[in-house]
Amino acid sequence: MLEEATGEAHVPTKQSSPGAATRIPASDAYPCRARRGQGTTSERSCAPVGMIWRVRDRGTFEALRRSGRRARRGPVTVTYLPAGAGSTATRVAFGVSRKVGNAVTRNRTRRRLRSVMQGLDVSPDGLRPGTYLLTTRPEVVDVDYRRLAELVAAACSESSQASGKPVR
Repeated sequence: MLEEATGEAHVPTKQSSPGAATRIPASDAYPCRARRGQGTTSERSCAPVGMIWRVRDRGTFEALRRSGRRARRGPVTVTYLPAGAGSTATRVAFGVSRKVGNAVTRNRTRRRLRSVMQGLDVSPDGLRPGTYLLTTRPEVVDVDYRRLAELVAAACSESSQASGKPVR
């Protein structure tokens, strides 16, 4: 009864054996650094997924608008810009407008399109090197994945052919 009155608890004096090292979250490991940008970066943001790279510069978007070749299949439009001499890179950009839906719907659509593009054959006989811009109409939300893959593959193939219509 005396122990309860003083508020002390029984603590064993023998230490437990050390287990695995405790993982300290990155934001707590270096308190002097800013919290933004801490931690390991995912491989998707740094490296290309498969052989497909992201489009980031404004000049490429201007070139796509100015001299790209466009093909439309259903609710998907693909604009293609051939790669420069000696380049074998395939780059992809996605344009999903607000007409498609709210942010959740647009992001889901972008992920579906990205998955379709990753599944396309990036080889000399398949997807040609160059830059592809995929834009969508609101009906893309109702298209199932297999049909979307067929539409994107057909639009990519047509836009990358020499007889495709240049964008005006």
